[in-house]
Amino acid sequence: MVKVTMGRWGNNLAVRLPAEIVDAIKVRDGEQVEIEARDGQAITRRVRRPVSLEDLFRGKSPDEWRSDYAGAYEWGPMLAAKSSRNDGRLHTVRGRPDLD
Repeated sequence: MVKVTMGRWGNNLAVRLPAEIVDAIKVRDGEQVEIEARDGQAITRRVRRPVSLEDLFRGKSPDEWRSDYAGAYEWGPMLAAKSSRNDGRLHTVRGRPDLD
Protein backbone atom coordinates (compact mmCIF):
# COMPACT_ATOMS: atom_id res chain seq x y z
CA MET A 1 0.00 0.00 0.00
CA VAL A 2 1.27 3.44 -0.90
CA LYS A 3 0.32 6.66 0.91
CA VAL A 4 -0.16 9.79 -1.21
CA THR A 5 -1.15 13.37 -0.39
CA MET A 6 -4.23 15.03 -1.84
CA GLY A 7 -3.55 18.24 -3.75
CA ARG A 8 -5.75 21.06 -4.99
CA TRP A 9 -6.49 21.22 -8.73
CA GLY A 10 -8.82 24.14 -9.35
CA ASN A 11 -11.94 23.55 -7.26
CA ASN A 12 -11.20 19.81 -7.01
CA LEU A 13 -8.84 17.62 -5.07
CA ALA A 14 -6.40 15.46 -7.01
CA VAL A 15 -4.29 12.39 -6.33
CA ARG A 16 -0.98 11.78 -8.06
CA LEU A 17 -0.48 8.08 -8.71
CA PRO A 18 3.02 6.82 -8.01
CA ALA A 19 4.79 4.97 -10.86
CA GLU A 20 4.48 1.60 -9.13
CA ILE A 21 0.67 1.96 -8.97
CA VAL A 22 0.50 3.19 -12.59
CA ASP A 23 2.53 0.15 -13.70
CA ALA A 24 0.44 -2.24 -11.61
CA ILE A 25 -2.91 -1.06 -12.97
CA LYS A 26 -1.55 -0.36 -16.47
CA VAL A 27 -2.90 3.15 -17.03
CA ARG A 28 -1.38 5.84 -19.25
CA ASP A 29 -1.35 9.61 -19.23
CA GLY A 30 -4.68 10.89 -20.58
CA GLU A 31 -6.51 7.59 -20.10
CA GLN A 32 -9.93 7.70 -18.44
CA VAL A 33 -10.62 5.93 -15.16
CA GLU A 34 -13.83 5.47 -13.18
CA ILE A 35 -13.94 6.58 -9.56
CA GLU A 36 -16.69 5.39 -7.24
CA ALA A 37 -17.32 6.26 -3.60
CA ARG A 38 -18.29 3.14 -1.67
CA ASP A 39 -18.44 2.67 2.11
CA GLY A 40 -16.18 5.67 2.75
CA GLN A 41 -13.57 4.53 0.20
CA ALA A 42 -12.70 5.75 -3.29
CA ILE A 43 -12.58 2.85 -5.75
CA THR A 44 -10.72 3.53 -9.00
CA ARG A 45 -11.02 1.33 -12.12
CA ARG A 46 -9.72 1.53 -15.65
CA VAL A 47 -12.36 2.30 -18.25
CA ARG A 48 -12.33 -0.53 -20.74
CA ARG A 49 -13.28 0.51 -24.22
CA PRO A 50 -15.65 -1.81 -26.07
CA VAL A 51 -13.96 -4.12 -28.53
CA SER A 52 -15.15 -3.59 -32.10
CA LEU A 53 -15.60 -6.44 -34.55
CA GLU A 54 -12.77 -4.94 -36.58
CA ASP A 55 -10.44 -5.14 -33.56
CA LEU A 56 -11.62 -8.63 -32.67
CA PHE A 57 -10.99 -10.08 -36.12
CA ARG A 58 -7.99 -7.93 -37.13
CA GLY A 59 -5.02 -9.77 -38.59
CA LYS A 60 -6.72 -12.53 -40.58
CA SER A 61 -8.79 -12.59 -43.72
CA PRO A 62 -12.31 -14.09 -43.60
CA ASP A 63 -11.01 -17.16 -45.46
CA GLU A 64 -8.28 -17.65 -42.84
CA TRP A 65 -10.83 -17.46 -40.01
CA ARG A 66 -13.12 -19.94 -41.78
CA SER A 67 -10.20 -22.31 -42.36
CA ASP A 68 -9.06 -22.10 -38.72
CA TYR A 69 -12.52 -22.88 -37.34
CA ALA A 70 -13.83 -25.29 -39.96
CA GLY A 71 -14.99 -28.36 -38.07
CA ALA A 72 -14.38 -26.75 -34.67
CA TYR A 73 -17.99 -27.23 -33.60
CA GLU A 74 -20.34 -30.14 -34.07
CA TRP A 75 -23.75 -28.62 -34.62
CA GLY A 76 -25.52 -31.92 -35.14
CA PRO A 77 -27.35 -33.21 -38.18
CA MET A 78 -29.41 -30.95 -40.42
CA LEU A 79 -33.10 -31.61 -39.84
CA ALA A 80 -36.27 -30.42 -41.46
CA ALA A 81 -39.04 -29.45 -39.10
CA LYS A 82 -42.40 -27.80 -39.32
CA SER A 83 -42.32 -24.20 -38.31
CA SER A 84 -44.19 -22.91 -35.30
CA ARG A 85 -45.25 -20.07 -37.60
CA ASN A 86 -47.94 -22.37 -39.05
CA ASP A 87 -47.10 -21.51 -42.63
CA GLY A 88 -47.09 -25.22 -43.58
CA ARG A 89 -43.51 -25.13 -44.91
CA LEU A 90 -40.56 -27.17 -43.68
CA HIS A 91 -37.68 -25.16 -42.29
CA THR A 92 -34.12 -26.41 -41.94
CA VAL A 93 -32.76 -26.41 -38.41
CA ARG A 94 -29.65 -27.91 -36.85
CA GLY A 95 -30.28 -30.72 -34.40
CA ARG A 96 -33.33 -29.19 -32.70
CA PRO A 97 -36.64 -29.81 -34.46
CA ASP A 98 -38.36 -27.48 -31.98
CA LEU A 99 -36.39 -24.48 -33.30
CA ASP A 100 -37.18 -22.64 -36.52
